[in-house]
Amino acid sequence: MKNIIKTSSICLLLTILGLTLSISCLADQIPSTNDLWEVIQKQQSQIEQQNKQIKIQNQAIKELNERFSNQSASDELYAKKTDLKPNESQQFASQKNNDKESSPYEFEGYIVANYLNHDWDTHPEKRDEADLERLVLEGKYHFNDQWSVHAEVEFEHGGTGSTMEFDVFEEFGEFEQEIEKGGEIVLEELFVQFAYRPWLGIRVGEIPVPVGLINKRHRPSQYYTTQRSESESSMVPVAWHELGVELRGKYQGFFYRGQVITGLDSTGFSSANWVKRGYQKRFERKNADNLAFVASLDYDFSSLGIAILEGAEIGGSFYWGNTSDNRPKPDLEEDAEVMILGIHGLYETGPWTLRGSTLYGHLSNSDLVSAANRRLSNNLNVKRSPVAKQALAWSIEAGVDLFQFIPNKPDFLGHGFDWFVRYDNYDTMHETAGLIFDNSRWERETWTTGFNYSLIKGVILKGQYAHRNINIPKDNDENTYSLGIAAEF
Repeated sequence: MKNIIKTSSICLLLTILGLTLSISCLADQIPSTNDLWEVIQKQQSQIEQQNKQIKIQNQAIKELNERFSNQSASDELYAKKTDLKPNESQQFASQKNNDKESSPYEFEGYIVANYLNHDWDTHPEKRDEADLERLVLEGKYHFNDQWSVHAEVEFEHGGTGSTMEFDVFEEFGEFEQEIEKGGEIVLEELFVQFAYRPWLGIRVGEIPVPVGLINKRHRPSQYYTTQRSESESSMVPVAWHELGVELRGKYQGFFYRGQVITGLDSTGFSSANWVKRGYQKRFERKNADNLAFVASLDYDFSSLGIAILEGAEIGGSFYWGNTSDNRPKPDLEEDAEVMILGIHGLYETGPWTLRGSTLYGHLSNSDLVSAANRRLSNNLNVKRSPVAKQALAWSIEAGVDLFQFIPNKPDFLGHGFDWFVRYDNYDTMHETAGLIFDNSRWERETWTTGFNYSLIKGVILKGQYAHRNINIPKDNDENTYSLGIAAEF
C-alpha cells in the first residue's frame, strides 16, 4: 500500500512538473504588449500603403476617363466646326468589323422659318415678311470604311425652282424662263468621297466651298442670328457649292482643304452683293472655261490638351479664279479675276462664345465688267449695276448661355438660353476703278442683339432686334425685329 501511495505521489509530482514546464513554454510564446503594438503598427502601415496604391490607381483611371471624355468632346466640337464627322476622322484608327450591325445609311437635316417686322427709313412701305427659309435634307451611304457618297437637297422659301435655256445660235441670244416662282429646289451637294487616312481624303462632285466662316458653319445651331451672317452673305454665296475635286484631311489639330472647282460668272456681279450673284445657278449646265482654286486651313487648339484653349479655333481661306470666259456670251475679252481672302476665329467653351470673321475681295478690271454688264439683256435676270474693285466685310459676336449659371436647373426650362450681341460692318463698294462711282449706299453697319432659346436639344427659338445704319446723309436707319424657329435632326 505504501508503495502504491509513493508511486502515485511521484506520478502526481511529475504531472505537476510537466504542466509547469508547459505553462512556462506557453508563457514564453505569448507576445508582450510592446510586441502586439509593433505588429499593429506594421499592419497599419501596410494598409496605408495599399490605400495609397488604390488612390494612385483610381487617379490613373480618372485621368484616362477624362482623356477619353475630352477626346470625345473635342471630336464632337470639331464636327460642329467642320463637316468632317468624328467617325470619319477616326475610322482608320482600327479596322471595323465588316459584319457590324450598324446601317450604312445616314440621314440628317434641318429646317428654318422666320418672321420679320421692318421699320426702315430707307423704305417706309416695306412690309412684314414670313418666310419658310429652307428645308435641308442630307443623306449618306457608306460602301465601306473608305468609300461613301453624300447628297444634300435644299428647298428654299417653300417653292419650286426655275431654270433657263440659252440658244447660242441666236444672234443676240435668247433666254427662256420655263418656270417662275420665288422658291428653289437645289441639289447643293452630291459627291463621292474616298477617305484613305484621316490626313488624306478625296471628294469629287458637287462639293461645298469653304470660303469664309459662314460657309463652314451654316447650320442654325452654328450661328446666333435668325438669318445667316449679314456681312459675309452680302459678298459671297452662302452654302456655296461647285463642281470639282477636293483634297482634305486632319492632322494634329490642323484641318486642310484644297479644291479645283468651277468658277463664277461675272454677269451676276452687282453693287449690293459684289460677286455673290455670280454663282452659276441660272442655267442647266455650268460653264467651266474658267476654273477656280480654293485653299482652306483651320487649327483646333483643343488638340493641345490645354483646358483654357478647349473650344478655340483659328482659320483662313483663299479663293482665286477668272470669270470672263464663264459669261453666257463671249462679250468680255479682258480677264475678270476674283480673289477672296478670309480669316476667322472662334472660342466656344462652357457658357461663353466669341466669334469673329473678315472677308476681303478684289476684282480685276471691275470697270470693264461693269460696262459689259450694262449691255446685258433684261431677260438674263441680273442686276446690271456697277461692280467694285474691292469689297470688305467683317463681324464679331459674343454670347453667353445663361442657363449654365442656374444650379440644379429643372429640365422643363429647356436645354439652353444664349443671349448674344453682334456687330457687322461691310462695304461691297469699298473701292472702285475707272469712272465707277463709289456709292456710299452700300457701306453698312449693323448692331444686333437677341436670344437663342434651345427648347430641347435640336430645337431652337430665335429672337432678335437689328439696327442697320446706311452711310447716306438722311433716312439712313433700318430697324428689323425678327423671330425664328429652327430644328436640326
